[in-house]
Formats: sequence, structure tokens, C-alpha cells
Amino acid sequence: MNELEELWEMIKEEHQGKWLMKLWLFLFVFFWIILFSSKSKFPDIWASAFAGLGIMFLALWIIINWTYVLVRFIKQSFKTR
Repeated sequence: MNELEELWEMIKEEHQGKWLMKLWLFLFVFFWIILFSSKSKFPDIWASAFAGLGIMFLALWIIINWTYVLVRFIKQSFKTR
């Protein structure tokens, strides 16, 4: 198996058991869309706060997840050489 296939397999393994995290992110995005698209009873500051938290958490989760996958891939590639 070449290195790209190994990296793809590691990414698939990493994303299999994270349904709770994906559900939480979906709820953040869902509430973000609702709060910004409709004139709800929430003030704009709350809509901005929810949207900001959702975006920051999503960015942090992506950075941590991809860094972990890449570090595992680099360690594994050095072990096989």
C-alpha cells in the first residue's frame, strides 16, 4: 500500500467513532442558521455568540484532528523505513 492509501485509511479510522462530535457540530450549525435566518426572540448578540462558538469549536476540532492524523502518519512512515 502506498503512502496516500495509508493516510486515507488512517483518516477513515479516525472519523468512524465520532458520531457524537458530528451531532454536536450539526446542532451548532443548525442553531446558527436558524438564529441568523429568522428574526427570532434572541438578540443579535446571542446569535453572534452561538455562531462564534460553533465556528471556533469547528476550527479547533479540525486542527486537532488533522494534526493527530498527520503525526500518526509521519510516525508510521518512519517506522516502516
